[in-house]
Amino acid sequence: MGCFYCDEHHEGREAIMYKVGEMEAGVLYLFKDQAHKGRCALALKNHRKELCECGPEELAAFARDLARASGAVKELWGCDKINLGSFGDTNPHLHFHIVPKYEG
Repeated sequence: MGCFYCDEHHEGREAIMYKVGEMEAGVLYLFKDQAHKGRCALALKNHRKELCECGPEELAAFARDLARASGAVKELWGCDKINLGSFGDTNPHLHFHIVPKYEG
């Protein structure tokens, strides 16, 4: 397929991320570069480009996954704040970056 997140073994993804595990609607990945300790990405299991392409159940499940994953990151790494970002400029598969922020 050639999709960064859909391909079971995507060379580019495996070079920069570890697969943490599958969730209800998404798959959680941990970035190998931990400049922001705990930085992850949550990708939707189904190939979609935009949130508006998701049905109500899929959207709710993905939101639950995002809340659970960001809560786990906050608990595990003790960060002060979690920033969430979805940027599809170079990777058009729906995913959110989970970026812990630390005071100072």
